[in-house]
Amino acid sequence: FQIVLHTILFITIGPAAVIYPLESAAVLREYRSNAYALLPYCLSKMLIEIPLLVFNTTILIAIIYWSTSQPMELYRIFWFWAICLIYGWIAQMWGLILGCFYDMATTVFLASISAIPVILFSGCLMTIDAIPALLRPLTYVSFERYAFEGYLHVLYGFGREDMECPEIFCYYKKISKYLKALQMPVIDFEYDLLGLGVWASVMTVAFYFCLKRRVNMQDKV
Repeated sequence: FQIVLHTILFITIGPAAVIYPLESAAVLREYRSNAYALLPYCLSKMLIEIPLLVFNTTILIAIIYWSTSQPMELYRIFWFWAICLIYGWIAQMWGLILGCFYDMATTVFLASISAIPVILFSGCLMTIDAIPALLRPLTYVSFERYAFEGYLHVLYGFGREDMECPEIFCYYKKISKYLKALQMPVIDFEYDLLGLGVWASVMTVAFYFCLKRRVNMQDKV
């Protein structure tokens, strides 16, 4: 499910990084002509982004969840979808924030390289224990870590039965063995939701203030 996370990350941050630098220039001109206030624009901009984000996320989840033979239990499907949606929203705001200050080429470049530490410290490519102790606190800053651990809770937690296996011996048939191999920290699912919620709130508010900062910078020129 690393593929799901990274797909959502780049299909949401990518369009924002490409389109918004061009859009923000038009916003500045219209704002200077008193066409609208900044706060209503930000709210409308975020509302416009929601339907496409929901549609893309739903289509992706419908394909991935079914094709990997995950439990067809409503609460698991809902929380899996919700985590993907919040994760995509964070990436969307991230792309918009970068687009407030830089041109399209610079924004695309920064969006790509800034995703590297988020992925490295998420526990996806390497387990948390494999990260040097000095750098391990940075894993709490990576919003992808909360999404990844939330996935594991939703798919393999909540008392899920052992997986089916046609072979005589399957080491990873037992859910506990699989989670132990991933070295998943023993934390509550609510903790992951809280981490994602805080990140989503911070990035949403940051988008408004970054756009406001961009407007103030242009007014001083």
